[in-house]
Amino acid sequence: MEINYRNKDESNRLQREAFLRLSLAERFYAFLALSERMPQFPVKERHTKCVNNNFQIVIETNGKPVEGIH
Repeated sequence: MEINYRNKDESNRLQREAFLRLSLAERFYAFLALSERMPQFPVKERHTKCVNNNFQIVIETNGKPVEGIH
């Protein structure tokens, strides 16, 4: 295993160049592989006041949520 020390811009540039060297089919398969691994990526848990797994629409006025039934 090789460890390289780069700044963020250089690392992003090298990743982009490596990706663009792939054929269109290889890019598509790389996208599918990434899509399969998405559930494994760490994410912050968001605690919301959703009930019964429904989504909630929050309307804000002057930066404050509008309360009440709409």
